[in-house]
Amino acid sequence: MAHGFISQATVVRKNPTMKPFPLLLISLLSFLSGCLTREDTHPDVPLLPNVDNTRIRVDSIPNTTIHSFIFSADKTKIYAIVLTASTGVFAEHTLVEYDQRGNRLRQLPLGEMSIQQTELALLQPDSLLWQHANIFHIVDLQKFTVIDEVHTYWTGNYPEVQKDKDQANVDDESKAWFRQKQKEIGKQYDIQKTDSVTFAVLEGNKANADKYWEAIRTAHEQQTQFESDRREHYYEAYVLERIRSGNLFFGYRSPDGYGEYLFTKFPDGSTVAFTLTKALIQKTEVRFLQNDVNSRVTIDRTNARFNFSEDQSVSDKTSALRTTEKIVTKRSSLLSGATPDEFLFYYELKLGHETARFKWLYPLMLSNDFYLQLANGSAYILKQNTLYWFHF
Repeated sequence: MAHGFISQATVVRKNPTMKPFPLLLISLLSFLSGCLTREDTHPDVPLLPNVDNTRIRVDSIPNTTIHSFIFSADKTKIYAIVLTASTGVFAEHTLVEYDQRGNRLRQLPLGEMSIQQTELALLQPDSLLWQHANIFHIVDLQKFTVIDEVHTYWTGNYPEVQKDKDQANVDDESKAWFRQKQKEIGKQYDIQKTDSVTFAVLEGNKANADKYWEAIRTAHEQQTQFESDRREHYYEAYVLERIRSGNLFFGYRSPDGYGEYLFTKFPDGSTVAFTLTKALIQKTEVRFLQNDVNSRVTIDRTNARFNFSEDQSVSDKTSALRTTEKIVTKRSSLLSGATPDEFLFYYELKLGHETARFKWLYPLMLSNDFYLQLANGSAYILKQNTLYWFHF
C-alpha cells in the first residue's frame, strides 16, 4: 500500500504544471453552474395540485389527457378534446361532455389526427366550433354530432390550379420589378455591368461598387416583400370572385384573435372558411358573430394563445387568477447540452373571500373562452393536460 502511495506522488512531481488545471476547471464549472441556476424564491408555496389554503379543495379528472376545453353557454357543462392512444405525434381525438364535477356525460369520437394547437368556440348556445389544422368541425350540441367540416383557405392554401396560375403571375411581376430596380440602382451609382458571381464591376464607376451591392441586397429584401404582397393581392381577388357565387354565412373571429374568417356557403352545399385580410374585411363589410368570450383577462394571446404565463390575470364572477412571479431555475447551456430552460411559475387564486397560492413548472392553460368559473362557483384550469378545479 505504501509503495502505491509513493508511486502516485512521484507521478504528480513529474508533472507539476498539470496540478492547477483540474482545480481551475472544477472551480469554473462550479461558478457557471451557480450562475445558471436559481433557488425557489417561495419554498413555502406548494406545487399544484396542492395549495396553501386548506379551505380551498382541488379535484381533477385523473388518467385523462385533455388537450383543450371550453364551457357551455349556461356554464353548467365542460366540452373537452380528449386524447387517447397517443404516439407523441398522432392521437385519437374525442369530444367529451363533462358535468361540473368532472363526470363524463357524452362523447363523440373525431378520429386519429396529429397533435397540434387547436381551439374550441361556441358559435351559438347549441353549436360548437372546433378547429384542427385547416378544417373547422361544426358540432350540433343537442344531437352531439358533427354536422359540417369546413376547409380553410388562406394566401398559401387555396385551389392548386388557381394558386399556380397566380404564382406564375407573381414570378413574372417579381422579375420585371427587380430588373427595373436594378436599372435604377445602376443609374444612381453609374454602374452599367457587373459579374453577379465575383461581384466585380465590369463597366462603370468601380468606386461605387460597395454602395451598389448594398443597394442590390436591399432590393432583394424588398423583392421578397413585393412577392408576399402580390400573392396576398391575388388571393384577395380569388376570394372576392368566389364569394359572388355563394352566400355569406357568417364572420368568425377566433377567441384569442389568432385569425378572422368568412364562412361562405355555395349552391353545391359546401362551405368554405376564407381567412380574412384587412383589405377583405373592408371590402366584404363582414359582420362577425359576437362570441361569448371573457374580456376580463390580461394575456398574451398572440404568443401562446390560451397559455397562462407571466404578468397575466383573469377575473370571472367571484374568482380571479394571476401569476405573481416567474423565475428561471436553470438556464440551458453548452455545459448541460441541448436542454431547455427550466422555470417556476407562482400563482395566486381568489375564490370567493378565500385566497390560495401555488406554483408549477409550466404555464397553466385557460378555457378557450377565457372564462374561469362555472355556475357552481368552481374555478377550472388545465395543468399539463389534466383538468383541475378549485372549490370549497
